[in-house]
Amino acid sequence: MDKATLLGSVVDQVRHLKRKATETTTQAPTPIPPEANEITVRCYTAAGDDRTTHIRATVSCDDRPGLFAGLAGAFRGLSLRALRAELASLGGRAHHVFLLCKEDGDVGAGPMALEGAVWQALAEVAFPEMGFGGNSWSKRQRIMYSV
Repeated sequence: MDKATLLGSVVDQVRHLKRKATETTTQAPTPIPPEANEITVRCYTAAGDDRTTHIRATVSCDDRPGLFAGLAGAFRGLSLRALRAELASLGGRAHHVFLLCKEDGDVGAGPMALEGAVWQALAEVAFPEMGFGGNSWSKRQRIMYSV
């Protein structure tokens, strides 16, 4: 291989790497699950539509078998439909982001009550060792409340 051919192949490789770097930085990064246990819930009403309520819920906790199925069951129990779900798991930790909707327009006592109900249902699934409804809080648990 002569010098011109080698130089041409090096230039092609550099261009390829630049293109890959640009693609990587423009794509949404995969979230890394945080160390602290956390649940956040926010309700939104679609503009011009009082019958559809959208909910964005995030859960960060220890990963375990059946966690996702339990979260889905909690949504079914509240008559919520999942529109989108993003999941990330790393080192025994899981981070779930859900976009949900409640289409029947019945949000009970209001959006704040719905946020509280969703938060409670997710906490019971994500942190069963905390014994919601009882007084058996684990000393090991780290949780940030955000409703």
